[in-house]
Amino acid sequence: MPDYPFFAPPDHLASKVSHERSPQEAREYFNWFMENRHTRIANFLQYFGENSSECRNWDLKRIGASVAKALYRDPFSEWKDGQRILTNRGYALAADFGLLIADMIQSECSSVQWSLMKRKKDASYNLPVLTGFGKVHLDPVGGSIAEAQALLRGDRDACTWWKIFDHWTKLAKHVASQNM
Repeated sequence: MPDYPFFAPPDHLASKVSHERSPQEAREYFNWFMENRHTRIANFLQYFGENSSECRNWDLKRIGASVAKALYRDPFSEWKDGQRILTNRGYALAADFGLLIADMIQSECSSVQWSLMKRKKDASYNLPVLTGFGKVHLDPVGGSIAEAQALLRGDRDACTWWKIFDHWTKLAKHVASQNM
């Protein structure tokens, strides 16, 4: 298999953590992110020989099993201090799975939209997040990476990504029905 592509924004944006970016840099990152997300999703699905279908639950369970298996191997994780940790390619793989989940949620819930988080005290400050869930938002990239790390620690299983999709889709549909 070819090497999995790194999740690499332009160098001047990658060299800063999101909280250190200026508003202009945050907007530039958001634009880069939005322009590249569909290509990353397509490459992710191609890497695993998958296609997205109308049966999102089955897709996510099947793909989740493939991703979980991959995360336990090089080049996606490595042993360090007696435990498996994500490599840069592992972070990219988990991030792309988050993008796929976000895309699936949006296809199920038209009220869910991408937005740039502007609350400085939020962990996702200056990052793209999904809104349309009432007072809360979803950082699908950061969330998926956190779940991949938990999987490597043994705190999650391969169904974790399906559970993310299921929870956030139900929440978005509930909020949308309350706003009708």
